[in-house]
Amino acid sequence: MQTKNAFLNIILLISILIVTLLGMELFTRAYLYPYKNDNFIQTHEKLGKFFIPGKKGWYAQKRFAQYIEINSKGLRDKEYSYEKPKKTYRILLLGDSFGAAFQVPLKNTFHSVFEEKLNNNQSIYNFEVINGSYPGWGTGRELEFYKYEGQKYSPDLVLLAFLTFNDILDNYYWEKDKQLKDVMSIKDKGQLKREISIIGKIKLCLTNNIRLYTYINKRLKEGAPEYVLKILERFRLIGDRPYSKNYIPVDYFIYGKKEVPEIIQGWQITKRLLISMKYLVEKNNSRFAVIVLPSREEAYEDFWEKTVETYSKMKKFHWNTNKPRRILNKFLKKNDIQFLDLLPYFINYNMKTGKNLHFLYDGHLNLEGHRLAGEIIFKWLDSQNIIPINDSEAFE
Repeated sequence: MQTKNAFLNIILLISILIVTLLGMELFTRAYLYPYKNDNFIQTHEKLGKFFIPGKKGWYAQKRFAQYIEINSKGLRDKEYSYEKPKKTYRILLLGDSFGAAFQVPLKNTFHSVFEEKLNNNQSIYNFEVINGSYPGWGTGRELEFYKYEGQKYSPDLVLLAFLTFNDILDNYYWEKDKQLKDVMSIKDKGQLKREISIIGKIKLCLTNNIRLYTYINKRLKEGAPEYVLKILERFRLIGDRPYSKNYIPVDYFIYGKKEVPEIIQGWQITKRLLISMKYLVEKNNSRFAVIVLPSREEAYEDFWEKTVETYSKMKKFHWNTNKPRRILNKFLKKNDIQFLDLLPYFINYNMKTGKNLHFLYDGHLNLEGHRLAGEIIFKWLDSQNIIPINDSEAFE
């Protein structure tokens, strides 16, 4: 009898827990986190995660809701065949969430803007700009994508959209993660097959289906004490870079005058990756260039001042928001890598019009930011003679 009663009590407790969690999930969906986002991501044996080919659905945040369409090859773009049509000049864009640009319609993304301008420029060639961008990528992931997928399109030009604010640390954590996965990887016909861990698969499933999990995860990153975040990070429950108002987010140390180990190593890895990408692209008889994207921290002085006020411990350190750009630009020049730095154009536009070119709450480019970036990139490509206009020898 006692065993039976204990069993019934366990069943009752489990039922109460399930009902409570279900009620919390419904409350979260109705009031705390009412944004309904479709799942666009699946596991990928080469890249870890990637967009679901052919997926269509809605992506919503605080100030926008966009209908997103993923093409048959898993790109947030129009349909493109691997085989390049005759009299066509192809540009492959490699980037992160700034390039994927779920915040704006596809036709308004900066790559669509300069693609349209190229095709309206009375050239005898057709220009195709293929968007090989994915949120959260750094140069390491972008190089992997180029090796496994991007070069299949036979691009004439590869444009790397680089954001110093997070790409340096993205590359640091990419190599750290890659070293772990290389040990765990299995070989398939001589090529490494990337596998997401069981914890990673569970996190992906929870993120895609349980809004209460997403909300709690977000709140933990924003407000949990540092020691709690470090414990969660150690067990790989919240990702590599915790975000908390109780200490200084590690991303901001890219602007610190005092070097930290992650940043130092991140720069070393990044420089190596840029050289590797340039070498591989040129080996494939393509041109390689870099677009240096501006962050909101770099573009708006008042935003940076508010950031320092928000994280009071930052006042104890010295910061220079121009430092990473100077390091990157100097390196690109030294290694004969053509590049366009968009920041001066953004600062000038902001000073003249008073308009911000980013969504300040999440840092991505807004409609005006994409339009300006697309126009500047088009003018730069034209002025630097990077693309053919009427050169009949370009495709011989």
